[in-house]
Amino acid sequence: MILISLSSCHRNKTYNPRTFTEVPPPQKPDYDKLEAWAAHPQKEDLSDTVPLGINSNSDSLLVDVFFIHPTTFLRKSEAWNAELDDAEVNRWTAEGPIQHQASVFNEIGAIYAPRYRQAHIKSYFTNVEDGKGALDLAYEDVKTAFEHFLANRPKNRPFILAAHSQGSTHGIRLIQEFLDGTPLAEKLVAAYLIGMTVLPEMFEYCEACENWGDRSCYITWMTYDRGYKPSFYSEEMKEIEVFNPILGGTFQGENTASQHLGVLDKDFELKYQESILAEGVDGLLWVRKPRIPFGFLMKKKNWHIADYNLFYLNIREGVAQQVIQFFVQEKD
Repeated sequence: MILISLSSCHRNKTYNPRTFTEVPPPQKPDYDKLEAWAAHPQKEDLSDTVPLGINSNSDSLLVDVFFIHPTTFLRKSEAWNAELDDAEVNRWTAEGPIQHQASVFNEIGAIYAPRYRQAHIKSYFTNVEDGKGALDLAYEDVKTAFEHFLANRPKNRPFILAAHSQGSTHGIRLIQEFLDGTPLAEKLVAAYLIGMTVLPEMFEYCEACENWGDRSCYITWMTYDRGYKPSFYSEEMKEIEVFNPILGGTFQGENTASQHLGVLDKDFELKYQESILAEGVDGLLWVRKPRIPFGFLMKKKNWHIADYNLFYLNIREGVAQQVIQFFVQEKD
Protein backbone atom coordinates (compact mmCIF):
# COMPACT_ATOMS: atom_id res chain seq x y z
CA MET A 1 0.00 0.00 0.00
CA ILE A 2 1.53 3.26 -1.15
CA LEU A 3 -0.19 5.27 1.57
CA ILE A 4 1.01 2.92 4.32
CA SER A 5 4.53 2.88 2.92
CA LEU A 6 4.81 6.64 2.84
CA SER A 7 3.46 7.01 6.36
CA SER A 8 5.60 4.31 7.97
CA CYS A 9 8.85 5.84 6.77
CA HIS A 10 8.50 8.90 8.98
CA ARG A 11 10.55 7.03 11.59
CA ASN A 12 13.59 8.22 9.58
CA LYS A 13 12.69 11.89 9.88
CA THR A 14 15.43 12.77 12.39
CA TYR A 15 18.41 10.84 10.95
CA ASN A 16 21.03 13.50 10.19
CA PRO A 17 24.63 12.37 10.87
CA ARG A 18 25.99 15.02 8.47
CA THR A 19 25.04 18.66 8.14
CA PHE A 20 23.60 20.07 4.93
CA THR A 21 26.87 21.78 3.98
CA GLU A 22 28.81 18.53 4.44
CA VAL A 23 26.79 16.67 1.80
CA PRO A 24 27.51 17.45 -1.89
CA PRO A 25 24.32 18.51 -3.68
CA PRO A 26 22.87 16.21 -6.37
CA GLN A 27 23.23 17.15 -10.02
CA LYS A 28 20.87 19.86 -11.27
CA PRO A 29 17.92 18.90 -13.47
CA ASP A 30 17.67 19.83 -17.14
CA TYR A 31 14.02 20.61 -17.78
CA ASP A 32 14.51 20.53 -21.55
CA LYS A 33 14.63 16.75 -21.11
CA LEU A 34 11.43 14.79 -20.50
CA GLU A 35 13.11 12.56 -17.92
CA ALA A 36 13.30 15.63 -15.66
CA TRP A 37 9.49 15.57 -15.45
CA ALA A 38 7.45 13.12 -13.39
CA ALA A 39 4.45 14.11 -15.50
CA HIS A 40 4.35 15.93 -18.82
CA PRO A 41 1.86 16.20 -21.70
CA GLN A 42 4.45 14.78 -24.10
CA LYS A 43 4.91 11.51 -22.19
CA GLU A 44 2.71 8.75 -20.82
CA ASP A 45 2.65 8.75 -17.03
CA LEU A 46 0.35 7.94 -14.14
CA SER A 47 -1.11 11.43 -14.03
CA ASP A 48 -3.10 10.33 -17.11
CA THR A 49 -4.95 7.54 -15.27
CA VAL A 50 -8.62 7.76 -14.30
CA PRO A 51 -10.31 5.69 -11.57
CA LEU A 52 -12.81 3.09 -12.76
CA GLY A 53 -16.37 4.33 -12.97
CA ILE A 54 -15.49 7.93 -13.79
CA ASN A 55 -16.38 9.25 -17.20
CA SER A 56 -13.51 11.23 -18.64
CA ASN A 57 -13.37 13.52 -21.64
CA SER A 58 -9.79 14.68 -21.55
CA ASP A 59 -9.75 15.56 -25.25
CA SER A 60 -10.53 19.16 -24.33
CA LEU A 61 -7.81 20.32 -21.94
CA LEU A 62 -8.59 23.96 -21.33
CA VAL A 63 -5.71 24.85 -19.01
CA ASP A 64 -2.24 23.75 -17.95
CA VAL A 65 -1.48 22.44 -14.47
CA PHE A 66 1.86 22.92 -12.75
CA PHE A 67 1.88 20.28 -10.01
CA ILE A 68 4.52 20.15 -7.26
CA HIS A 69 4.57 16.74 -5.60
CA PRO A 70 5.04 16.18 -1.84
CA THR A 71 7.97 14.52 -0.11
CA THR A 72 8.73 10.99 -1.29
CA PHE A 73 12.36 10.94 -0.14
CA LEU A 74 11.67 9.17 3.13
CA ARG A 75 14.07 6.30 3.61
CA LYS A 76 17.02 6.51 6.00
CA SER A 77 19.75 8.52 4.29
CA GLU A 78 22.64 10.85 5.01
CA ALA A 79 21.58 12.94 2.02
CA TRP A 80 19.47 16.06 2.47
CA ASN A 81 18.16 16.17 -1.09
CA ALA A 82 17.10 13.41 -3.48
CA GLU A 83 18.98 12.47 -6.61
CA LEU A 84 16.83 12.94 -9.71
CA ASP A 85 17.58 9.41 -10.94
CA ASP A 86 16.78 7.70 -7.62
CA ALA A 87 14.63 4.81 -8.88
CA GLU A 88 12.90 4.16 -5.56
CA VAL A 89 12.00 7.81 -4.98
CA ASN A 90 10.77 8.16 -8.57
CA ARG A 91 8.61 5.04 -8.27
CA TRP A 92 7.05 6.27 -5.03
CA THR A 93 6.44 9.65 -6.63
CA ALA A 94 4.73 8.11 -9.66
CA GLU A 95 2.62 5.53 -7.82
CA GLY A 96 1.80 7.89 -4.97
CA PRO A 97 1.18 11.61 -5.61
CA ILE A 98 1.36 11.63 -9.41
CA GLN A 99 -1.36 9.00 -9.70
CA HIS A 100 -3.35 9.70 -6.53
CA GLN A 101 -3.14 13.51 -6.52
CA ALA A 102 -2.07 15.03 -9.85
CA SER A 103 -4.56 12.86 -11.77
CA VAL A 104 -7.44 14.72 -10.13
CA PHE A 105 -6.74 17.55 -12.61
CA ASN A 106 -6.50 15.47 -15.81
CA GLU A 107 -10.12 16.02 -16.84
CA ILE A 108 -9.54 19.69 -17.44
CA GLY A 109 -5.78 20.32 -17.63
CA ALA A 110 -2.50 19.22 -19.17
CA ILE A 111 -0.28 18.22 -16.26
CA TYR A 112 3.34 19.26 -15.80
CA ALA A 113 5.02 17.88 -12.66
CA PRO A 114 8.78 18.41 -12.35
CA ARG A 115 11.14 16.05 -10.66
CA TYR A 116 13.21 18.14 -8.30
CA ARG A 117 15.94 17.66 -5.74
CA GLN A 118 13.31 17.42 -3.05
CA ALA A 119 14.30 17.87 0.58
CA HIS A 120 14.39 14.73 2.73
CA ILE A 121 11.51 14.41 5.20
CA LYS A 122 13.93 15.14 8.06
CA SER A 123 14.26 18.71 6.75
CA TYR A 124 11.01 19.55 8.53
CA PHE A 125 11.93 17.93 11.83
CA THR A 126 15.62 18.50 12.57
CA ASN A 127 18.18 21.33 12.68
CA VAL A 128 16.55 24.47 11.30
CA GLU A 129 19.54 25.63 9.23
CA ASP A 130 20.10 22.22 7.65
CA GLY A 131 16.42 21.87 6.84
CA LYS A 132 16.26 25.37 5.39
CA GLY A 133 19.26 24.65 3.20
CA ALA A 134 17.66 21.50 1.82
CA LEU A 135 14.32 23.21 1.18
CA ASP A 136 16.02 26.21 -0.47
CA LEU A 137 17.90 23.86 -2.82
CA ALA A 138 14.64 22.07 -3.66
CA TYR A 139 12.95 25.41 -4.36
CA GLU A 140 15.74 26.37 -6.79
CA ASP A 141 14.65 23.45 -8.97
CA VAL A 142 10.93 24.16 -8.61
CA LYS A 143 11.51 27.78 -9.56
CA THR A 144 13.59 26.78 -12.60
CA ALA A 145 10.93 24.28 -13.66
CA PHE A 146 8.19 26.89 -13.28
CA GLU A 147 10.16 29.36 -15.40
CA HIS A 148 10.58 26.64 -18.04
CA PHE A 149 6.84 25.91 -17.81
CA LEU A 150 5.96 29.57 -18.37
CA ALA A 151 8.41 29.97 -21.26
CA ASN A 152 7.30 26.88 -23.17
CA ARG A 153 3.53 27.23 -23.27
CA PRO A 154 1.12 29.72 -24.87
CA LYS A 155 1.57 33.00 -23.02
CA ASN A 156 -2.13 33.73 -22.57
CA ARG A 157 -3.27 30.21 -21.70
CA PRO A 158 -4.73 29.95 -18.15
CA PHE A 159 -3.03 27.67 -15.65
CA ILE A 160 -3.46 26.04 -12.27
CA LEU A 161 -0.77 25.82 -9.61
CA ALA A 162 -1.30 22.68 -7.52
CA ALA A 163 0.71 21.10 -4.74
CA HIS A 164 0.73 19.07 -1.57
CA SER A 165 2.87 19.15 1.59
CA GLN A 166 6.50 20.01 0.65
CA GLY A 167 5.11 20.93 -2.75
CA SER A 168 2.91 23.54 -1.07
CA THR A 169 5.94 24.93 0.79
CA HIS A 170 7.43 25.68 -2.62
CA GLY A 171 4.10 26.75 -4.11
CA ILE A 172 3.79 29.50 -1.50
CA ARG A 173 7.17 30.86 -2.57
CA LEU A 174 6.21 30.74 -6.26
CA ILE A 175 3.15 32.86 -5.54
CA GLN A 176 5.20 35.34 -3.53
CA GLU A 177 7.83 35.64 -6.26
CA PHE A 178 5.86 35.33 -9.50
CA LEU A 179 2.14 35.89 -8.91
CA ASP A 180 1.30 38.06 -5.93
CA GLY A 181 0.17 41.37 -7.39
CA THR A 182 1.62 40.69 -10.86
CA PRO A 183 -0.08 40.59 -14.30
CA LEU A 184 0.63 36.85 -14.47
CA ALA A 185 -1.91 36.32 -11.68
CA GLU A 186 -4.69 37.18 -14.13
CA LYS A 187 -4.01 33.87 -15.89
CA LEU A 188 -4.03 31.87 -12.66
CA VAL A 189 -7.28 29.92 -12.31
CA ALA A 190 -6.38 29.05 -8.71
CA ALA A 191 -3.54 27.75 -6.56
CA TYR A 192 -4.18 24.56 -4.59
CA LEU A 193 -1.81 24.77 -1.61
CA ILE A 194 -2.92 21.66 0.24
CA GLY A 195 -1.53 20.13 3.42
CA MET A 196 0.54 23.05 4.66
CA THR A 197 0.00 26.12 6.84
CA VAL A 198 -1.05 28.96 4.53
CA LEU A 199 -1.71 32.19 6.42
CA PRO A 200 -3.40 35.18 4.74
CA GLU A 201 -0.49 37.38 5.77
CA MET A 202 1.87 35.38 3.54
CA PHE A 203 0.55 37.25 0.49
CA GLU A 204 -0.04 40.93 -0.11
CA TYR A 205 -2.64 40.62 -2.86
CA CYS A 206 -3.48 36.95 -3.42
CA GLU A 207 -6.57 36.02 -1.38
CA ALA A 208 -8.23 32.77 -0.38
CA CYS A 209 -10.95 31.42 -2.69
CA GLU A 210 -14.33 31.54 -0.97
CA ASN A 211 -15.88 29.05 -3.42
CA TRP A 212 -15.26 27.28 -6.74
CA GLY A 213 -16.47 30.38 -8.58
CA ASP A 214 -13.53 32.55 -7.49
CA ARG A 215 -10.41 33.00 -9.62
CA SER A 216 -6.76 34.05 -9.21
CA CYS A 217 -6.93 32.95 -5.57
CA TYR A 218 -5.65 30.07 -3.43
CA ILE A 219 -7.32 27.06 -1.83
CA THR A 220 -5.97 25.33 1.25
CA TRP A 221 -6.87 22.75 3.89
CA MET A 222 -5.14 20.38 6.31
CA THR A 223 -7.10 17.26 7.32
CA TYR A 224 -7.29 15.94 10.87
CA ASP A 225 -9.56 13.83 13.04
CA ARG A 226 -12.31 15.91 14.59
CA GLY A 227 -11.11 17.67 17.76
CA TYR A 228 -7.40 17.06 17.08
CA LYS A 229 -4.77 19.77 16.76
CA PRO A 230 -1.20 18.92 15.67
CA SER A 231 1.81 19.60 17.89
CA PHE A 232 2.84 22.59 15.75
CA TYR A 233 -0.55 24.26 16.06
CA SER A 234 -0.49 27.94 17.07
CA GLU A 235 -3.15 30.57 17.69
CA GLU A 236 -2.31 32.37 14.43
CA MET A 237 -3.44 29.29 12.51
CA LYS A 238 -7.02 30.20 13.40
CA GLU A 239 -6.66 32.84 10.67
CA ILE A 240 -6.31 30.16 7.95
CA GLU A 241 -9.28 30.35 5.59
CA VAL A 242 -10.06 26.64 5.34
CA PHE A 243 -11.66 25.43 2.13
CA ASN A 244 -13.99 22.45 2.58
CA PRO A 245 -13.74 20.58 -0.77
CA ILE A 246 -17.02 18.77 -0.12
CA LEU A 247 -19.01 21.96 0.47
CA GLY A 248 -16.97 23.70 -2.21
CA GLY A 249 -15.97 26.74 -0.21
CA THR A 250 -14.92 28.34 3.06
CA PHE A 251 -18.46 28.03 4.39
CA GLN A 252 -19.20 27.49 8.05
CA GLY A 253 -20.65 24.20 9.18
CA GLU A 254 -20.43 20.58 8.19
CA ASN A 255 -21.38 19.02 4.88
CA THR A 256 -24.08 16.38 4.64
CA ALA A 257 -23.13 12.79 3.84
CA SER A 258 -24.89 12.97 0.47
CA GLN A 259 -22.50 15.73 -0.65
CA HIS A 260 -19.46 13.48 -0.33
CA LEU A 261 -18.72 11.79 -3.66
CA GLY A 262 -16.19 9.17 -2.58
CA VAL A 263 -12.71 8.21 -1.34
CA LEU A 264 -9.88 7.18 -3.67
CA ASP A 265 -8.43 4.00 -2.13
CA LYS A 266 -5.00 2.35 -2.31
CA ASP A 267 -5.95 0.46 -5.49
CA PHE A 268 -6.89 3.70 -7.26
CA GLU A 269 -10.57 2.88 -7.02
CA LEU A 270 -13.28 5.31 -5.99
CA LYS A 271 -15.25 3.90 -3.06
CA TYR A 272 -17.10 4.81 0.14
CA GLN A 273 -19.41 7.50 -1.20
CA GLU A 274 -21.30 9.50 1.43
CA SER A 275 -18.80 8.52 4.13
CA ILE A 276 -16.97 11.77 4.98
CA LEU A 277 -18.31 14.60 7.13
CA ALA A 278 -15.93 17.56 7.27
CA GLU A 279 -15.91 21.02 8.79
CA GLY A 280 -13.40 23.85 8.88
CA VAL A 281 -12.65 24.74 12.51
CA ASP A 282 -9.88 27.03 13.83
CA GLY A 283 -7.84 26.80 10.63
CA LEU A 284 -8.08 23.01 10.28
CA LEU A 285 -10.35 20.72 8.29
CA TRP A 286 -11.80 18.35 10.87
CA VAL A 287 -13.26 15.07 9.65
CA ARG A 288 -15.48 12.71 11.60
CA LYS A 289 -13.81 9.30 11.51
CA PRO A 290 -15.81 7.29 8.96
CA ARG A 291 -16.64 3.62 9.30
CA ILE A 292 -14.71 2.44 6.27
CA PRO A 293 -11.95 -0.20 5.88
CA PHE A 294 -9.22 2.33 5.14
CA GLY A 295 -6.51 0.48 7.02
CA PHE A 296 -4.01 2.30 9.21
CA LEU A 297 -5.52 5.72 8.58
CA MET A 298 -8.52 5.05 10.78
CA LYS A 299 -6.18 4.53 13.75
CA LYS A 300 -4.60 7.96 13.34
CA LYS A 301 -5.69 11.52 14.00
CA ASN A 302 -3.43 13.15 11.41
CA TRP A 303 -4.82 12.48 7.92
CA HIS A 304 -2.29 14.61 6.06
CA ILE A 305 -1.36 11.78 3.72
CA ALA A 306 -4.95 11.53 2.47
CA ASP A 307 -5.63 15.25 1.96
CA TYR A 308 -6.51 14.52 -1.68
CA ASN A 309 -7.73 10.90 -1.48
CA LEU A 310 -10.56 11.56 0.96
CA PHE A 311 -12.17 14.13 -1.34
CA TYR A 312 -10.94 13.00 -4.77
CA LEU A 313 -14.12 13.25 -6.83
CA ASN A 314 -15.33 16.39 -5.05
CA ILE A 315 -12.02 18.04 -5.97
CA ARG A 316 -12.18 16.75 -9.54
CA GLU A 317 -15.66 18.12 -10.14
CA GLY A 318 -14.91 21.36 -8.28
CA VAL A 319 -11.79 22.06 -10.34
CA ALA A 320 -13.76 21.57 -13.57
CA GLN A 321 -16.40 23.98 -12.28
CA GLN A 322 -13.74 26.53 -11.34
CA VAL A 323 -12.10 26.37 -14.77
CA ILE A 324 -15.43 26.80 -16.55
CA GLN A 325 -16.26 29.80 -14.36
CA PHE A 326 -12.85 31.26 -15.16
CA PHE A 327 -13.64 31.28 -18.89
CA VAL A 328 -17.14 32.66 -18.28
CA GLN A 329 -15.62 35.57 -16.38
CA GLU A 330 -12.98 36.04 -19.10
CA LYS A 331 -15.76 36.59 -21.67
CA ASP A 332 -17.53 39.05 -19.39
